[in-house]
Amino acid sequence: MHFRKLVAIVYREFVAHVLSISPHCVTSEEILVYSASLRLKRNGQADTVKCIFQALFQTNPVYQEVATYVAAWIRNPEPLIGVLNSSTHRINNKLPNFTENDFQSYNINRYSWKVCSSCDPFTPSQHTLADIDYIFEVYHNPVNPMSKIMTPKRRRENYVVESQPSKYIPHQPTAEDFHLQPCCSCSAACGGPSSIDLQPTVGIPVLATSKGEPYLAGIVASVEGEVVTVQFPGEGSYKWDCEGSNG
Repeated sequence: MHFRKLVAIVYREFVAHVLSISPHCVTSEEILVYSASLRLKRNGQADTVKCIFQALFQTNPVYQEVATYVAAWIRNPEPLIGVLNSSTHRINNKLPNFTENDFQSYNINRYSWKVCSSCDPFTPSQHTLADIDYIFEVYHNPVNPMSKIMTPKRRRENYVVESQPSKYIPHQPTAEDFHLQPCCSCSAACGGPSSIDLQPTVGIPVLATSKGEPYLAGIVASVEGEVVTVQFPGEGSYKWDCEGSNG
C-alpha cells in the first residue's frame, strides 16, 4: 500500500505542476483529465512512469512488468484517486505478485522532478515532500516497495486531499443504486428468486452493491413485515421491500 500511496502523491504533484496549483487543490476530475491527456501523447504513460520512478528511486524501473503494472494506474487512475481521497473512493488493498528483487530501494529525489523526460525540471512542493515523509513515518520507513507492510502507526483521514471544489460532487447512492446482499448465511434472505424463505434479523451485516460491485456495508436496523430497513454509516438508511417494492 505504501508504494501506491507514494506513486499517487508524486502523480498528484505532476498534475499540480502542470496546472500551476497547490497539490492539495488537485481534484479527482483533474487527475482523470490529465491521465486522458497522456493517452494522446506518444509514449505518454510509459514516460510518466519513468519520471515517477526517477522521483521515488532516482532510476528507471528494473523490469518491464513493473513499469507496465504502474502504467495501468496512470491509464486508469482510480486506484491512485482511491488512496488520495479514501472518503469518496473505495480502496483495493490487493498487492501485486512481485518480490523485493523486482524493485530498487527507495531513494527520494527531493530537488529535481520532471513530468516528462523532455520537460524542464522543477522542485516538488513542500506539501508533497511532507506527505511523502508522512508515508515513510507511518509505514516504519520501508526500504523497498515490497518490504513487509507493518501496521501503520496511526491513520490520518484525507492526508492528501483536504477538500474538493464545489464542481466535484461525489456520487450519492440512491435507492436505484442498491441491491441488498446479506452476508454469509443470510445471502438468500431478501431480494432475487430463491426457494429458501429466510427472514433478515436485526443486527446482521449487509452489503449494498452498485452494478454488481460491493458499494457500502450496513446493518439491518429493523424488520417490519416484509420491509427491511438498513442503516448505513452516518445518517443514511434504506428500506427494502422483500416483495419487490423499494422505499
